[in-house]
Amino acid sequence: MWGALRRKDRGEDRFEALWNALDRVLTDLQEGFAKKPGALLIARLRESGLWALLLEGPQYRVAEPGVRPARRGGPGGPGRQNVALW
Repeated sequence: MWGALRRKDRGEDRFEALWNALDRVLTDLQEGFAKKPGALLIARLRESGLWALLLEGPQYRVAEPGVRPARRGGPGGPGRQNVALW
């Protein structure tokens, strides 16, 4: 998910391809085909090349413009981070 968010942040939307892979695994799960849905998802993402694409590149915090990282020990207790839902 974070890889897709970072790609979108750079102007490259990969959410449709990710959604299609998730949707297919959910369908396989409902049909009784997927015994290990997580492993099946990763295998399909690797097969399509999307897995490597989502993992490549620098890792950085993805946020809306103007959202500052939460301070440690601020509201929410020590070590907890404030999360803005949008």
